[in-house]
Amino acid sequence: MKLNRIKTRALALAAAMTLIGTCLVPSSLAGEFAHSKRPEIAVDCRFPGGNILLDGIEGNTVTLHQDLRDTQGDWFDWYFRVRGAAGRTPDFKFTRGNPIGVRSPAVSTDGGKNWQWLEKETVRGPIFRYTFPSNAREVRFCFAIPYFEANLKEFLSRHAADRHLKADTLIERPQGPGLREVPQRLDAS
Repeated sequence: MKLNRIKTRALALAAAMTLIGTCLVPSSLAGEFAHSKRPEIAVDCRFPGGNILLDGIEGNTVTLHQDLRDTQGDWFDWYFRVRGAAGRTPDFKFTRGNPIGVRSPAVSTDGGKNWQWLEKETVRGPIFRYTFPSNAREVRFCFAIPYFEANLKEFLSRHAADRHLKADTLIERPQGPGLREVPQRLDAS
């Protein structure tokens, strides 16, 4: 009978501690307990200019290398995006040479519109580390800040009134049923 009272009190105490403990968990962490597994980090290059091959993600390290495609020898150029890493600080380790330039990787948090260079202290040989902002949906990294036709069109649009600026065509190449102009140069006349 005494043993039953001890068990009953122990169960009541355990239940009370569980209830109190649950009440003391900050609401910001409540989701962590319901879903203790964080979303997976996703690395890809499915956008214009993207160039990377993912070797794997293990723990806090992402291993990858530049996509050489039909290039002979090593090539330094790479450009990729990361999703699902908000609030994390993973290492990005290149497994094929050291293709990180002297300026360190460039980073964009707005889909490639604006860029800045990472601090050189974030780089150790073929590895760089980045702390993702807590609200980051997508962050892009690259060897050199990319400049595409869309960038050229935006520039020309901003300077449309400049009579000294003229875009010309280098060639026309087949694309689907028609031809596509390939810009040659910008002449300042």
